[in-house]
Amino acid sequence: MGECGQGRARRARLPAGRARYVVGLLLCLVLAACGGSGGSEERATAPPPVPAPRAVWQDCPVTGQPTRECAVLKVPVDAAEPGSGDLDLAVSRLPATDKRRRVGVLVMDPGGPGLPGLYTAAALLPPQIRARYDVVGYDRRGSGRSTPVDCGEPGGTIGRPADEGESADPARADPAAVERDAKAYVTRCRAKYGELLAHLGTDATVADLESIRLALGEDKLSLLMASYGTMTAQAYLRTHPDRVRAAVLDGPVDPAQSGVRAALAGSATEEEASGTAGMTPEQKRAARLRARTAGFRAWCTTSGPAECAVAPEPDEALAAVAAKEPDALAGAAAAVMVVPSDWPGFSRALDRAADATPGDSDAYASLRTYAEKGFPKDVAAALKDPGAGTAFELGVKCADFGWPKTTAGLLKEVAREAESRDAEGSAAYYAAFYAPCAVWPRGGPPLGAISAPRAPRPLLLNAEKDIRTPLAAARKVAERLPAALLTAGGQLHGLARSGDPCVNTAVERTLVDGRAARDGTCPED
Repeated sequence: MGECGQGRARRARLPAGRARYVVGLLLCLVLAACGGSGGSEERATAPPPVPAPRAVWQDCPVTGQPTRECAVLKVPVDAAEPGSGDLDLAVSRLPATDKRRRVGVLVMDPGGPGLPGLYTAAALLPPQIRARYDVVGYDRRGSGRSTPVDCGEPGGTIGRPADEGESADPARADPAAVERDAKAYVTRCRAKYGELLAHLGTDATVADLESIRLALGEDKLSLLMASYGTMTAQAYLRTHPDRVRAAVLDGPVDPAQSGVRAALAGSATEEEASGTAGMTPEQKRAARLRARTAGFRAWCTTSGPAECAVAPEPDEALAAVAAKEPDALAGAAAAVMVVPSDWPGFSRALDRAADATPGDSDAYASLRTYAEKGFPKDVAAALKDPGAGTAFELGVKCADFGWPKTTAGLLKEVAREAESRDAEGSAAYYAAFYAPCAVWPRGGPPLGAISAPRAPRPLLLNAEKDIRTPLAAARKVAERLPAALLTAGGQLHGLARSGDPCVNTAVERTLVDGRAARDGTCPED
């Protein structure tokens, strides 16, 4: 399964409080936005000075990652203002397993924004990447174990769910009442967080990424960033083109779109965001199994029979067992997918089960043992969605995109866009939720269209029918950067960790071999 989505997935009807669904990474691992509306202002490309923070690395192992290390960096609230104060940035590092052939550091971002990034799903990466790179993750400023931002829920007319009747219709809302409540919420947040409220957007995260590079003592970084994380990747490529070795952007978000369009595009059901919309129950079961076994399958296809008992065709064994003992296989796969040390034993259990004759219940004993062990509790805790608050979400998106300058203008644009998209059901919710963007404090202009001609040519990945990040938007991003675009059939949001051999080859060529990224198409798996 691919990475996390561009914002929070919703059910058919949105509940109050914007319940978060970590539809990419967690489905893969556990199941298995102020100012002008265009965002096209001229932007300075010279990066602000960033001091090198001190990193004290401490062991923080979790199941499947025994060599994992963590540090908390002190980074400036505003990189351009040394006296702006500091905040905590939580960072993790997983050293390369082949130190002799180490390439460098690969920084990952699961998107969201604000989805758990401190734990990196390294087991789902192609084996050569895990072997050759130190894999680095971080919790974005304002979220997780970095300094969090939480002002509670706004109340009043802000954030009202779409199912509260006509009073929630953006076309019928009272702009004066919405603006009053928005200003009250922003005032409350500013009293609590001061200048930090204006420095939660992607530009500030780019400065944090530069702080991570300096703390690691690396001349260059490589990037593997998904969904909303691709906004940080694009901005870092523009700001620090000479500090990037290679980059893969998985499910790119278009920073040039208006905030209203971005908000409505971020609305999706859990099934839509995970690429299983319209599937039969059997197809969904198969998709979940492929998500759970992505890393195992990639490892097995590159290993010999001495390591993987079902090499070089693990899919055949998985399909055979799925037809006979689907529940035991699903449970076992969920238990071992983030624990590479268990993969050889799992492959032997899979091989025996695939060859089992009718009535040979003992053939499935090993699979059932893995299933009973269950998904590692410490990894589940590390992946638990911190529930980044409304203020964090607003602080990021109000800064990143262009928004109408008045509350009345925002309400009208939402109603107009929703009607054109046949999305009236979610329009009222997003109109109310993002109303504070008209009055949110800013640290600079929106990101706008990003070009990075001096940076290494990145590789963009996008499914042809991705609902979260449409292919048309990926093509625009690719043309502007410029970048190579690799497409794949289907609707899966996030391809880099799908286990698709075609995608894996392209990602390894870019990140490990350092070859120039190139356009291409992968067939639907």
